[in-house]
Amino acid sequence: MLENEKLKDSNTIIYLIGFNDLIKAIKVTDKYLNPDILETKLSAFFVVSDEELPLYRRTATWKFLKHTNHQIRINNHSKEDLANSYKESRKERTLAKKDTVMPDLTLAVSHYKKNIGRLIEICKSKDKTPIFLTQPVLWRPNISKEGDKLLNTFFSNQNNLNTKTLYKCMKVFNNALLEVCIKNDVQYIDLFAYSEEDWFYDDCHFNEQGAQKVAKTIYENIKF
Repeated sequence: MLENEKLKDSNTIIYLIGFNDLIKAIKVTDKYLNPDILETKLSAFFVVSDEELPLYRRTATWKFLKHTNHQIRINNHSKEDLANSYKESRKERTLAKKDTVMPDLTLAVSHYKKNIGRLIEICKSKDKTPIFLTQPVLWRPNISKEGDKLLNTFFSNQNNLNTKTLYKCMKVFNNALLEVCIKNDVQYIDLFAYSEEDWFYDDCHFNEQGAQKVAKTIYENIKF
């Protein structure tokens, strides 16, 4: 990532992280703690350098077929399909029984902190300044009925968590991020603390108003 030509003249890298880590830690704990490096890169980046790929993935034929398949899936995935997917997951979440007991996140948080520390090390080794944003979410202890209807986080093969418990889990991960930033004297902006219900169209993604407020919050708090 930091070797990318487009980033060579950049001085600062801003990270908004936490939600995907938390969901994976709850849903597929073993994979989160013991990730397959190649699988992780293939899921995170559209382009992965050839030297990191198996031989068959380096061929022009494979790359052409992969690109073609990607375009077909995009064209077939209409806005209507996406809307129906949201409706279904929201319905399933509404009907599902929800636990109030937090899962044990001890190992996951330790792994998360280690990864953040590694990001900081890499940035500093490349003379880049990292700035971390805590993960804001729609989850909150006293969420409104309207806000609760927008949530669609649903675990199909395990117990689901109620909104207050999800909020507590996210807070644990965000506190871990703050702890690492403070320990390493790295700048952070606590978006989690600033966030409001009207920022989101689902559990963590910003609507247009939310995106504008996030941009304004970052602008007002960032220190160069």
